[in-house]
Amino acid sequence: MRNIDDKIALLKSSGSCVFCDLSNGNFKGSDLKGVDLRYAILTGADLSNIDLTGTILHHANLSGANLNGVDLSNKDLTGTILTYANLSGANLDGVDLSNKDLTGTILHRANLAGANLDGVDLSNKDLTGVNLTGVDLSNKDLTGTILHHANLSGVNLDGVDLSNKDLTGVNLTGVDLSNKNLTGANLTGIDLTN
Repeated sequence: MRNIDDKIALLKSSGSCVFCDLSNGNFKGSDLKGVDLRYAILTGADLSNIDLTGTILHHANLSGANLNGVDLSNKDLTGTILTYANLSGANLDGVDLSNKDLTGTILHRANLAGANLDGVDLSNKDLTGVNLTGVDLSNKDLTGTILHHANLSGVNLDGVDLSNKDLTGVNLTGVDLSNKNLTGANLTGIDLTN
């Protein structure tokens, strides 16, 4: 049976590792551009700051993987498992995350601009510094969600309860706040002149 280093070497030479078990693999310094990782098991793998341009991740299991700083913009993540993954600083611009289970997923400073978050539970998530520009958050339950310094410019907040929410440093440019309950909300550092 091959060990993880042998599997990574095979992946690099063949450009494909469909259904491979690459759990806890350390991919630092690896070139994974254009690699086919459909259905691969990458639980706990370190993919931080790896170039995944053209990489196919359909149905890959990235549970607990470190994807810090990875560019996943406009990537098709159909069936991909992201529970407990570290997506800090990751670029998820335009990604369809609808109905994804993001339990335990770390999203600090992630770019989710234009992402589809329909059916995603954001309650009790730490979204500190997250870019949510243009995202539809209408009717989302943000109970316990931390939004410090998040970019919510152009976000649809219809039906969202903002009462008692700490919105310190949040960018609300272009957000319609009419008919929003801001009772008890901390608006420190927010420009409400628009």
